[in-house]
Amino acid sequence: MSTRSVLIVEHNNDLRDLLTYLFEKESFKVYATKTAKKGYKNAKKKKPSYINLGNLKKLERQIHFCGKVRGKEKVSHTPIFMLTTDPYFEKNELPRKVRANAFIITP
Repeated sequence: MSTRSVLIVEHNNDLRDLLTYLFEKESFKVYATKTAKKGYKNAKKKKPSYINLGNLKKLERQIHFCGKVRGKEKVSHTPIFMLTTDPYFEKNELPRKVRANAFIITP
């Protein structure tokens, strides 16, 4: 049986811990990191089944992270689920720039 894995990239310690707990509860192997730079290194090294890209301090970091992942052949196919606090995010041009598979609006 193939092990499902997820890479969580989230700067907020409490949210990162909560997401780790929830994914582990569902039998995912979890790789969690605080920064986009470390997240990208883990994505290349661990090749997770999914990437959960949290609310990084700047949207530009999320866009840059997604672009780097999409440009790396070994992980370019990995689904990226991006968290955002912007309720209008999906209605503007940014989703096409970000190239994530899904967006989750958070409070």
